[in-house]
Amino acid sequence: MSRAREALPGQSGFLLTWNPRYRPSYVWVDDAARASARGQRPGRADWGSGGRKHGYRRGDRVFLLRQGAEPRGIVGCGVIPDDGGTWMGEHWNGSGRLKRYVAVDWEFVVDPDDPLPLDLLVAQASRTTWTPQGSGTRIADADLPVVERLWAEHLAE
Repeated sequence: MSRAREALPGQSGFLLTWNPRYRPSYVWVDDAARASARGQRPGRADWGSGGRKHGYRRGDRVFLLRQGAEPRGIVGCGVIPDDGGTWMGEHWNGSGRLKRYVAVDWEFVVDPDDPLPLDLLVAQASRTTWTPQGSGTRIADADLPVVERLWAEHLAE
């Protein structure tokens, strides 16, 4: 199973974020990492799209960025299926508020304590904002091939 790939022409990349401070025992991340370690794809799961209402397209790449306390960095990758549309649903925290979501076909998730390090991303893919306030940050077009390469190297280790 291919764990990483080259960015395709016209393909965009986005960061979706997870901060264990606010969702410390998020079972999906651990389950997805265990599935990936067994050679299985984690499958489709919805993720908060942040303030981005539009712009996700079928085939766009997404990377799950662990934020907050160390270790910070990329812990997962996937692709936007279908038309990439977002929708409003109940907030994951049970507050009753609404939150915007996007579907992702997750391809690989690593142990959340072993991310592709944030400092490496900042140093080698410097056109992208690596400390966003939330999900939906677009990865600079020039940085996407660099991120794909770094991710592939991280998975190979």
